[in-house]
Amino acid sequence: MRILLFFLLTLTTTHAAPPPKKILFIGNIYTAQIRQAVTGLFAASPHKDTQLEFITPGGRTLQQHLDNPKTLERIATGEWDLVVLQDQSQTPALHPDAFLKSSAALHAAITAAKARTFFNESPATIPHNHGLPVQEATLLKKFAT
Repeated sequence: MRILLFFLLTLTTTHAAPPPKKILFIGNIYTAQIRQAVTGLFAASPHKDTQLEFITPGGRTLQQHLDNPKTLERIATGEWDLVVLQDQSQTPALHPDAFLKSSAALHAAITAAKARTFFNESPATIPHNHGLPVQEATLLKKFAT
């Protein structure tokens, strides 16, 4: 979570693009658990007017979000600057093809809505050496190119 918060605040203060005014978080209970901290951090920052929204029912995978018309409608109509995605904690490691497929489809919807895609890594999938699992890091690099 600290890395995500640092990255979002750094992005809002040092990136050449204007700071994001609207950020949508799509995930599950792990994403819901950072809601209070993220909201408080933005409220205490120079970006306190940033609008944050969370779609975070427990246990949801990105595929389940992709299959939900309400989530896709929210992406399309929300005029977001950033959309932060977080899959169910085990999906990227145990089902990498499903993770990649649903991430790519959501990324396409986010891009079509003229927003940027970010991924949040849940604490449950970060090994004790504090690095991404190799397989997951490889999958996420595909979005960076």
